[in-house]
Amino acid sequence: MIVTMSRSAIQRLQEYFDRLQADAARVEEAKELASIVESIADTLTRLELTNRRYIDQIARAVRLSEIGAWSASLVHDLRQPLLGIKGFAELIRQKAGQGSIREWSEEVLLQVSRLQEIIGSVEAHLRLDSESGIGKTALASVPEAVREALSLFSVRHAKWGVSVDCAVGPELASVSIQPVHLVQILSNLIDNASIAVRESGDRTVRISATEHGGEVRIWITNHGPAIPTDLHERIFEPFFTDQEQGTGLGLFISRQLARHAGGDLALVDPASLGWQTPPAVAFQIRLPSAAGTQPGAPAGRGLDRELHRFVDELEITQRVLAVDDEAVVTKLLLDYMASRQILADGVSTAEEALERLGERDYALAVIDKNLPGIDGIELLRRVKAQWPDIEVLLITAYASVDSALEAIAEGAYDYIPKPFPSLSYVGEKVRAALAKYDFEQRARRVISFLSRSCKEVDQGDQTGSRLQHILAEYEQGPERGVVLVRGPAGLAHSAEKLGFQVERSFGLDDTLARVRSGDVDAVVWVESESGPGPGPAEAVRTLREADAEMAVFVVGRESDLSNIVGAIGEGVGDYLLRPLEGRELFGPRLERLLRRRRLVRRYRNLTLALKQLNVNLASSRD
Repeated sequence: MIVTMSRSAIQRLQEYFDRLQADAARVEEAKELASIVESIADTLTRLELTNRRYIDQIARAVRLSEIGAWSASLVHDLRQPLLGIKGFAELIRQKAGQGSIREWSEEVLLQVSRLQEIIGSVEAHLRLDSESGIGKTALASVPEAVREALSLFSVRHAKWGVSVDCAVGPELASVSIQPVHLVQILSNLIDNASIAVRESGDRTVRISATEHGGEVRIWITNHGPAIPTDLHERIFEPFFTDQEQGTGLGLFISRQLARHAGGDLALVDPASLGWQTPPAVAFQIRLPSAAGTQPGAPAGRGLDRELHRFVDELEITQRVLAVDDEAVVTKLLLDYMASRQILADGVSTAEEALERLGERDYALAVIDKNLPGIDGIELLRRVKAQWPDIEVLLITAYASVDSALEAIAEGAYDYIPKPFPSLSYVGEKVRAALAKYDFEQRARRVISFLSRSCKEVDQGDQTGSRLQHILAEYEQGPERGVVLVRGPAGLAHSAEKLGFQVERSFGLDDTLARVRSGDVDAVVWVESESGPGPGPAEAVRTLREADAEMAVFVVGRESDLSNIVGAIGEGVGDYLLRPLEGRELFGPRLERLLRRRRLVRRYRNLTLALKQLNVNLASSRD
């Protein structure tokens, strides 16, 4: 998404300042004020020229996704200094003729200078210049940054009745970050806090800071509405906002700036602060203390900082390939996915699909079963052989028990008969498949990074040592668990003979209790021959509600297509019909399911361990 300031918007600002210049001619210090206004107008002209160059560079840029985020961030970060310019200019217009014009004029010039710094930072990034301020070591004074950030909101705070309780002492050590970036972070947090308390009983924004363990911690807190737990990470996603006028980029950009400086920005549990009266919302900025940074050394904490940067810069494709010889179906799928901001391409044959898959990265293929030439099942088989990580949704107007069972056996993510229940149903399946691909790719790449980076860790690097331990735990993997058989004793004995650790369960309640105990790797659910009891789809849904990663192997008693399709839709790991065809089929299929289960458990354990170090692998789709 490319966002720039329109020429008309800049012209309106210029007209505003032209009128201000005319009014200024009537005051005693007209010449000085005219000079200030001319400086602002020149800055706005430069902004227009920057926008033109910016658009030209976008056309030549290779890193399109990053440029898109930065173009949006340009507009967002210009809003704060423009707010300051507008506010002080309003005071000049209202108070012209009084003795404070020089003081306010200096503030206007300060904000214009900050605007120029931000433009320069973005221009340097667009040039991919090694001298860009991002990641460079610089020292910033926290008290000075707080004062500068608060000055942007003096007019608004007076209008809204918002007060600021600032407990940041001058003795606080400087921090390793570009000063303009620290002001940006503080401005975003103060802006959000001011909006939050505007309608609350306690309209106070509190700012405090301490130095601890080689880093400075800054808290921005308030007693406005609490942020729901399920949004604690989502608020840091780009373009997520609950404000009508917000871009959804403030917290995302602020966290990126903090992490590139070797620190972090997080929403913390107010109760963990240990204050007598905990706030409703508490944001914490952590930055390396200048006292703990050696001259010439990069800011940050070694491997920890490298890992944060690696995770931040991960680019996982979310592109979908639709393969259907019916043009109307392909267009329907592509139009729907475009409406949901999902990148997608369409082809009509398996041969074209294989060519496309060889040319670019895809996360998901939506394949029609009845294709001309190479059919959908064979295409599924070839995709999984050459690109095993790609998820596949098989769709068909000719659903059958045999093709459904074959699809699950070949590793299809889902099997959807036509006509679709609804487009939103297909959309949910697509998003779930993309989220699965995204999570697993992130986990694999982080594991690869740790394997390369943890070989040599400096003595005394506690974070590096902790990452070594996390990697060792991953490589060891979880202990092998139990295969729980809900079915006849004969099947349990057969599984034991194949080398699995097997226990039996009796009924759904007993099975659920065992699943929740955490020592079960897989459930083999044998559909009852007679009598009441849940069907395959209901059993799979219930078991996976108890454990979302549970591997469920269904053995059905009859070839009922609706049962099979329903179980696949609920996430069944595998599905066979009775009578079983012997160990040459059951054993390998169960072992494949167990390997998949253990791999997912390793990924989840890795995710939880890294989260303790403020490294979040979860994507916005999780």
